[in-house]
Amino acid sequence: SSSLSIFSSSVIIYMICRERKGKTSHIQNRLLLGISIIDILNSVALGLSFVPAPNVECSLGLGNISTCNAQGFFLQLGLAAPGYTMVMSIYSLATISYKIRDKNITVKHEVVMHATAVFPMLLLATIGASNQVFFSFRGACWIDVALKDCFTTKEGNKRMGVDCYILYASFIWCLFTVFAITISLVQIYRAIRKRATTMKRFVFQPMQHQNIEDEHPRPTKDSSKLDRVAKDSATQA
Repeated sequence: SSSLSIFSSSVIIYMICRERKGKTSHIQNRLLLGISIIDILNSVALGLSFVPAPNVECSLGLGNISTCNAQGFFLQLGLAAPGYTMVMSIYSLATISYKIRDKNITVKHEVVMHATAVFPMLLLATIGASNQVFFSFRGACWIDVALKDCFTTKEGNKRMGVDCYILYASFIWCLFTVFAITISLVQIYRAIRKRATTMKRFVFQPMQHQNIEDEHPRPTKDSSKLDRVAKDSATQA
């Protein structure tokens, strides 16, 4: 799956970048370029699996602390992908529902959009790597602590380390992005449905009136004269 993800994201990057002054001039393509780069970095780190883990007792890894930290850094950074999805949903909401032009979004908000998607997970990845909290014995190097263990330990005491704070923040970040994406999609659906209803009101009603008039045409002066002549001829006969 990692190789397929790398291939797909690479194709997207190639399609966007092959025209220097074409597709990269659109903000949605630049956002798509950002999420593709993040996806490649995350997929490469995930595809290495247990290989970068330290080669210590009871470990299947072939690396050391530095390689394990590097893998954990890029895995943590990979959570910026949901952030880019959230930002792209908000962009679609702004252009479809509120009819904000791309030029205004590019000038005023594009830098903030990229920063919102990348900076939170970049900060957590940097904190985790600097404190060397990324580790694993059998799998990829990341937070080697279950979320439930951060609440209570076997002795009943709370375990509050840097790894738990990163785990909390990552969990809240994922919930927040899912919530923002859901709200944006619902608002976009409502806006499109409202426009479709308005179009039906102004397009189909005149056609219905036209069909009724075709079925029951109003009598004209010429048709009324012909009717009179026909009646007079019948009477004389």
